[in-house]
Amino acid sequence: MEKMAFYLMGGAFLVPGNVTPEAEANFYADPIAADSVLEKEKNIYLFPLTSVA
Repeated sequence: MEKMAFYLMGGAFLVPGNVTPEAEANFYADPIAADSVLEKEKNIYLFPLTSVA
């Protein structure tokens, strides 16, 4: 079986967020869902807000 990978954009590390000074929109809108995905899934590649700037 082929392994799946998840690529997520979320979080603001070492920079201001885009919703509040600390928060990025995707994680701010549904922090429970973000936590659930990060806790349960494997092979997650998390890209912070600065990766698209």
